[in-house]
Amino acid sequence: MSSSIVFLGGVGEIGMNMYLYESENTAFLVDCGVKFADNNYPGIDMIIPDWNYLYQIKDKLKAIILTHGHEDHIGGVPYLLKDFDLKVYGGELTLRLLEHKLFEKKIKIDSEIVKDSSVVSIGEFQIEFVNVTHSIQDTYALFIENDDLKVLHVSDYKMDQSPVNGKPFDVHKFMELGKRGVTALLSDSTNVVNDGLTPSESSIFKDLLDVFLQAQGRIFFTTFSSNLDRIKQVIEICEQIGRKIVVDGTSVTKTVKIGRDMGLLSFKEDTLISLQEANRLEDNQVCFIISGCQGEVNSTLYKIAANERKLLKAKKGDLFIISARVIPGNEINLNNTINKLYYYGSEVVDIEEKKIHVSGHASREEAKLMLSFIRPRYLIPIHGEYRHLKIHIELLNEVNYHVDTQGVFAEDGDILKFEKGVLKSKDHFDINKRYIDSRGDFILTEDELKIKKNLARDGIVLVNDFIDDFKFETIGFSITKEDENRLRCFVKENMLQSDISREEMVVNLVKRFFKKRFDRRPVIKYLT
Repeated sequence: MSSSIVFLGGVGEIGMNMYLYESENTAFLVDCGVKFADNNYPGIDMIIPDWNYLYQIKDKLKAIILTHGHEDHIGGVPYLLKDFDLKVYGGELTLRLLEHKLFEKKIKIDSEIVKDSSVVSIGEFQIEFVNVTHSIQDTYALFIENDDLKVLHVSDYKMDQSPVNGKPFDVHKFMELGKRGVTALLSDSTNVVNDGLTPSESSIFKDLLDVFLQAQGRIFFTTFSSNLDRIKQVIEICEQIGRKIVVDGTSVTKTVKIGRDMGLLSFKEDTLISLQEANRLEDNQVCFIISGCQGEVNSTLYKIAANERKLLKAKKGDLFIISARVIPGNEINLNNTINKLYYYGSEVVDIEEKKIHVSGHASREEAKLMLSFIRPRYLIPIHGEYRHLKIHIELLNEVNYHVDTQGVFAEDGDILKFEKGVLKSKDHFDINKRYIDSRGDFILTEDELKIKKNLARDGIVLVNDFIDDFKFETIGFSITKEDENRLRCFVKENMLQSDISREEMVVNLVKRFFKKRFDRRPVIKYLT
């Protein structure tokens, strides 16, 4: 008998986390997240893992476990559940956030809420849920056990000893887990490049308060919509200094409602007001909590900056607080948004100058502490780009304990096979990604994305074949009349008798002309 860990996403990249645990009779998934697309993907909003591998094991695939409610861990679940009937396990906040997504897509699921120390059985696997601190509530590490392996799967975490909500990170629990004899530690690598310990979420309260006290006009605050702990602190500050709050943006409005229903957020009845009510107050009496900390095109922040809102426009005296690190790839979008705000006379708080953001991920010393607590036979870094994974493995040279831990570098498409606690083999299969255009909810394959990129870069040429003559129309670029005549002559002069059809010959000749003369590869559409 053997068991495997299959990496479907989340290694070699930030986002798109998806891992499969598989034995001869049972399989289950841990997370199914998205990666947000940048400007290299025209017309694409999100990227999700490709799960063609799962069709081969569909009969034994039983469930998906969600470690927490961030988009890079649950964003792909609605697409997955269209293809697979799986039971879903997760914390209450995680499942509420997911259910909102599923309601919009009219998908019903069989789900089970778990808590700290919950244990579930999936086939011969036993999975224990262990609470960890992160930038969202109900985040869990998983202790996964069967006859072949004991794995501690730690997705996102930091060792916060004074969190805004919930219990501090339980050091003693992790030391106890280490004593069970862990085969493999799969652990968050995002911040291993940062020295020291990641500061507590509660450590930013004073600096946030100072920023709010100094503001003379309206305040616009944005962070990741799921960061209820950050939003909780802003609400407390506003109630302390006498500012009313407008919540604006689909995602943040949804999260605030869920947080209030669960008791994670509490505020006076008159603290939240409408936009119309806010417009009747003095500017220094209002704070807007809005969506858009990454400059997303459909967010409230972007629409304000782009002057697209009739009743909510940026102006001189406004202060915008962007309390989040920019996700790699979003730098251009966010920078353009910030520039537009300055154009209208607003100011933006620089997170490099003011301590208004802390990460939810463990830094270097915490990663070393985790290794010292667990002392696994194998360290398998996850949740990071290649440099993060490599540096995480190098930390083994900086810890001092008697167990000889072996670092294992894994990437998407790898299959690690274990027998009786020993890594027996490492295989690999080619794995692709799928690309989501949220306007219409289209899912594109790698080949379809290639065509889309080609269209964006090189345009289209329409060829009207009138048998005795040709007419050409370009879309996405233009050519001179002289070049059009050259193209017409080139096609006519090179038409030959051949086994291929006239259409194929014309298309091939037009492609040759554009490649040779312009180094362009437009899509050619043949019309008769």
